[in-house]
Amino acid sequence: MRRTNIPEGHSFGSILKEYRMKAGLTQQALADRLGVVRNTVLYWESDKKNPSIDTLKEICRVLGIPVSELLRGDMSARDLNADERQLVDKFDTLNYSNQKLLLRFMDAMIEEQAMARDARLRTEFSVFGVASTEAAAGAGTAYSDVADSYCFLRVSDRSREADWVVGVTGNSMLPAYKDGEKVFVRQTEQVYPGDIVVVNTSNGLVIKLFNDDHKLESLNPNIPFEGSDSETYSIMGKVVGKVTAFDQPTKAEEEALSELLKTDVEDFCVKHSIPV
Repeated sequence: MRRTNIPEGHSFGSILKEYRMKAGLTQQALADRLGVVRNTVLYWESDKKNPSIDTLKEICRVLGIPVSELLRGDMSARDLNADERQLVDKFDTLNYSNQKLLLRFMDAMIEEQAMARDARLRTEFSVFGVASTEAAAGAGTAYSDVADSYCFLRVSDRSREADWVVGVTGNSMLPAYKDGEKVFVRQTEQVYPGDIVVVNTSNGLVIKLFNDDHKLESLNPNIPFEGSDSETYSIMGKVVGKVTAFDQPTKAEEEALSELLKTDVEDFCVKHSIPV
C-alpha cells in the first residue's frame, strides 16, 4: 500500500484509523480479521490501549503496510529515537519466521536481564523503618499520631549501623543537616561528646549536637537551642549518616522491590507494628 500523507507526530490511533479507512474496512471488519472485538479496535484508534507486538504485526499484514509505518504514531507518549527507528526498520525486513525467532530471543534476553536485576536488588537493598515524627532542627516536633512506615534503602556501612530513618525539619543544624533531609539513626542511649543525636525533649523530638558539657547544641549559631539547662530529656539514638540519593532506589527499582521483598516487608511490619 502506498504511504499516506500523515504528518509525523500524529498518534498511533489516528494513523491506524487512516490506514483502516483507506483499506475500506470498518472497525468491525478489521476486528473480525484480527479475531478481536470491535471495542478493541475502538480503544486502539482512540489511543486508550496499544496492541501487542504480535497483534501489531497482524494489523500491518491485514492493512498491507510495514510495522514502521504504524509506529510513526506516538504509541508511548514520545517519538522513537534514531536507534529505536532503526530497530523497527530492520525488523520489517525480516520474514515472519525470523521475526518470531527474534521475538523469542528478545524475550529470553529480557527474562535473563530481569533475573539478574532481581538478584542484584535482593543483595543491594533492604527494608528500613521510617519514623513518622520528624526530628526538629529547632525547638522540637510533637509526636505524630500517624503510624511509622518503611522504605527500601541500599545496604551500606552507614545503613548497617542504623535501626531507623528519621526526617529532619528546620534549619538549626545547618550546614550539616538541611530541612527535608533524612538521617540514619542507631537506637542507643550511649553517646559521646561530638555525636549528633535524636532526643526526646519536653517540646518534642529534636536533632542536636551532644556537646562536651553533655548538653544539646545547634550547629547553626544563628538558631541556638533554647532548651532549659534543668530540662530532662531522653536520648533516642545517634545519627550515623545521611540518607543520600545513592541510598534510594529508582522508581522502577522500588516497584520491583515491593514484590521481591514482600515477605521481608510483612515480617518487618509485624515486628514493628506498622500497618502494611
